[in-house]
Amino acid sequence: MSESVYAAKPWLALLSEAQRAPVSPARTLVHAFRAAASRAPGHPALVYFDGRLDYRETDALSDSVAGHLAARGLRRGDRVAIMLQNTPQFVIALLGAWKAGATVVPLNPMYKSGEVGHVLKDAGVSALVCSDRAWGSGLRATAEAAPDVRIAVTACELDLQTRNDPRVLGFERLPAPGGDDWADDLVTVARQGLATPAGRELGAADVALISYTSGTSGTPKGAMNSHGNIMVNAERQRRGTPSRRAPPTSRSPRSSTSPAWCASSPPASPTRAPWSSPTASRRASSWKRSPSTAPPTPSARRPRSWRSPPTPA
Repeated sequence: MSESVYAAKPWLALLSEAQRAPVSPARTLVHAFRAAASRAPGHPALVYFDGRLDYRETDALSDSVAGHLAARGLRRGDRVAIMLQNTPQFVIALLGAWKAGATVVPLNPMYKSGEVGHVLKDAGVSALVCSDRAWGSGLRATAEAAPDVRIAVTACELDLQTRNDPRVLGFERLPAPGGDDWADDLVTVARQGLATPAGRELGAADVALISYTSGTSGTPKGAMNSHGNIMVNAERQRRGTPSRRAPPTSRSPRSSTSPAWCASSPPASPTRAPWSSPTASRRASSWKRSPSTAPPTPSARRPRSWRSPPTPA
């Protein structure tokens, strides 16, 4: 039998010498993020309208989310579904889930209840993080019908900023949930100052993400990506770029496999959260395609720090 064409690795001829060189990335995305936070703790990590979170603050907030999830019964290896728009809350929940030793299952925030229900059941999801509006409009019933979901955390897109731009945040804050609501608020638990649980550290072989296919030609299926897969891919991309600096973090934390903290060099330009929301997805898409028509940048006034609630006027 002749040798397979794959054994010859013909694609290597298309790569530069730098791209072919061996790489030694951090073991996991959490290790990479913490290394970036150690190198530049005050460097902006997330920008959301007039709100800013630096690496130190993002690290502390996600630590507390990890502690909360563990206190609610999340175990190492459990699956956490995150169904949020591209906001700082997504990144905080993502890091918090990984720090708690969990695997993250990203969910398209445009999914209908039936699509969400399929993924929650198929992936054996134990915890769900979603927007408060989605939770109140029917996702709670979907979660309660899922066989394994026992933890729920909700987030409001109006948090972590004060501009309330009506073009993308054209809705009112929901009233506080009643006593029978078993979901906790993400920003509230992030500000509790909890420590990460002990014994939850992940390795390169642990699954970081289970991303589901669109289901165009059949039932959506989950594709597993380990921390090692993502870190090697990110480092390969960094090595293959002409600049010595890491490429900026993608505008979409749901789809990015090469965030700024994956690089061994100092953090790159801060993440600027996209101008997208459930009420303006088409407009946001056009902004991203045409920079000349992008909405104005946030005010130049000194941004707030969001580690603690703002002081009342």
